[in-house]
Amino acid sequence: MYKNSKKLIKDTALEMFNARGIENVGVREIGRQLDMSPGNISYYYPTKNDLVADIYHDFVETTGGYFATSTDDVVLQPDDLITLIKRSMTSQHHYRCLFQGFNVLIGLPELAEAVSRHDLIWRQRIASLFQAWRKAGLVRSHVTEQEEVLLFSLLKFIMVYRFIDAGIHHAGKTGEETDSFYLQQVISLLALFVIRGKGNL
Repeated sequence: MYKNSKKLIKDTALEMFNARGIENVGVREIGRQLDMSPGNISYYYPTKNDLVADIYHDFVETTGGYFATSTDDVVLQPDDLITLIKRSMTSQHHYRCLFQGFNVLIGLPELAEAVSRHDLIWRQRIASLFQAWRKAGLVRSHVTEQEEVLLFSLLKFIMVYRFIDAGIHHAGKTGEETDSFYLQQVISLLALFVIRGKGNL
């Protein structure tokens, strides 16, 4: 068996899932790519769902700390948030199969609770940021708390469903080009709600 077989399986699966979609790649194909028997793969991942779940947990671990930089003394500024969203988009591109096949992801019993929990964490962090920004006078005076909830939903739609939208409207463009387009959508959306600083991207 290969040294670091578990990581090799996961890295190879991620590459294949990104290229062809989670639903279109089976454990046997991953095994053939690695010249490894399905039994060897099942030693680490009893099912394909376990493999997908491990990849998802890697994504969460990679991006989990991006937005957790505000404290009572230091509050993330709107331009900082945009920078972190840009970083998050880069990470999402590395794990793009999770978003291209989001319907597959949320249908996995192994991940239902984890996806819901992750969504709640992001919602709480954005709400906490807006609370701090409102106190600092950075939220535009006409914006209501209900509209802040709507903003989170719109941001999530852009971040999660942009891969599907890009496949329809931006076919043939590089990941960097599409990331830049959707980042501008995020910036335009935030500009309706918050007053940005002098930083630029």
